Amino acid sequence: TTVVYMGREAAAEISRAFVDAGLAPGTPVLLIANASRVDEIQCVADLATLVDAVRSMPSDAPLMLVIGDVARLARVTSAPRASMNSAFARH
Repeated sequence: TTVVYMGREAAAEISRAFVDAGLAPGTPVLLIANASRVDEIQCVADLATLVDAVRSMPSDAPLMLVIGDVARLARVTSAPRASMNSAFARH
């Protein structure tokens, strides 16, 4: 598993480098925009579709790429999550 922070601009080169190094084009990639924030968005793609998946993510959001079989285990959440502050405010 490899995690790339701020990999948006280099997505094509990252995908090509991993495939050239022997990973299958179908190797899963989890994309996470705004990681750990209330407005976090996730998307699962693979190395072959990574560039298109990056284009589908908010262009102004920091983007993390998780490359490898562990990405298959992701439970993708595309809806904004409740903030920790509002969860604590109820108690």
